[in-house]
Amino acid sequence: MYSKEPDIASLISSRICHDLVSPLGAISNGLELLELSGATAGPEYELLHDSVANATARINFFRYAFGARSDSSFLPESAVRATLDGFYAGTRMRVIWSARGEVPRTQAKLALLVIQCLETFLPIGGVVTATCENGKWEFTATDDRLRLNESNLEHLLGKNLRPDLKPSEIQFELARRILADEKLAPQSRKADTEFSLSYRFSAQSLPVPRETDASFSGN
Repeated sequence: MYSKEPDIASLISSRICHDLVSPLGAISNGLELLELSGATAGPEYELLHDSVANATARINFFRYAFGARSDSSFLPESAVRATLDGFYAGTRMRVIWSARGEVPRTQAKLALLVIQCLETFLPIGGVVTATCENGKWEFTATDDRLRLNESNLEHLLGKNLRPDLKPSEIQFELARRILADEKLAPQSRKADTEFSLSYRFSAQSLPVPRETDASFSGN
């Protein structure tokens, strides 16, 4: 299990996301009032509506992936799916979330970070599939123009750490730390158009559901 020392970076991420969601919620409420009044004609409203929805999904994603993790909190399947759909809306990336039911927050955090890692191997888009069965997670990135960054992959697997990671690559370090904290042994394999990464949580590390984080309301 992970250290009981405060994870300052994750706590800061959670705080920033918490504070940003309130003004976004206010804008969303204002758009709902416009809908009720019928003042929604024109492309301006659609632009605002889509922008707020995308921003909210991105904040949810950042909160789940970069925020504080907890072994006592779970995310519903519907919340993860909605967040991924909104986060990648309008992009060439498609993420298929096939993990059924509620997911422990620590496992969801790691899964989202791994998805972001695999996203970098798909420079012009593609499909990432995430599955989980009995604590075993498997992620597959597929595209005809798959392009691995071997040094980042070695960093993720803990084989050859990179001290010069860019801000856009921070997910590799965060995922590596959780893999190490949870004593997971990731396995990878590559074909011409497909790359897969898998790991398994032990039965002893799976917490008993106590609390569900169904949405990010900012309350």
